[in-house]
Amino acid sequence: EGPASILRSYRVTGLSGISDSAAIHRNLRLRTGQPFDLGLFFSDLDSITRRLRNDGYYRATTYYAHQRDSLTADAEVTVVPGIRQRFGVPVIHVAPVDDRGQQVSNAVVRRVIGIVPGAPYSDRAITEAQRSLFQLNVYRHVEVEPLPDSLQPPGDSVVILDVRLTEDFMKRLDSEYGWATLDCGRIRTQYADLNFGRSARRMELTAQASKSGYGAPVANGLTRSFCTF
Repeated sequence: EGPASILRSYRVTGLSGISDSAAIHRNLRLRTGQPFDLGLFFSDLDSITRRLRNDGYYRATTYYAHQRDSLTADAEVTVVPGIRQRFGVPVIHVAPVDDRGQQVSNAVVRRVIGIVPGAPYSDRAITEAQRSLFQLNVYRHVEVEPLPDSLQPPGDSVVILDVRLTEDFMKRLDSEYGWATLDCGRIRTQYADLNFGRSARRMELTAQASKSGYGAPVANGLTRSFCTF
């Protein structure tokens, strides 16, 4: 291979009026006077779009062009941010695990999501909402994403989220038992209510018994011999 093409010019337009446009320009990885790297160029495109979408610009789009020869290269990015949008009231669909019906109410789901209607749109907020729902351990399936454009309300300022959940069993009982030289016979039981008070809060009860067969009142010569085998 010959020498790398040097980036002669790099223009990013369309960011006028964006509050953190200076920070976007400052964080670009591709630099004039440096070798032109197509990977860094596409990384910049992704970074610009991601920053804008996390700052309310749901429909932010970038268009790009670049040309190079054996010595120099020129690159250009045109940003179309659209208007700043805000979250509306999410639409929640819950599939219960059986005929007992929905166990976690829509009000609790909204609390866990943590997205307040009127807050600026953010991809990051959607990711965090989905993670918060998964961490409850009460759902088999969690999906949080904007409704299709055809189902969004008229106008361009509000984004409605579609929250689709499939519930799992809310109560769990686990037990374990075994034998060891120090504990002899032992048993441990744990009960967990993952929707305590129907609030999606977790309550756990644990009981454990050990040294069964070695201590009173069940100890005898046979059990002591077995336990110290």
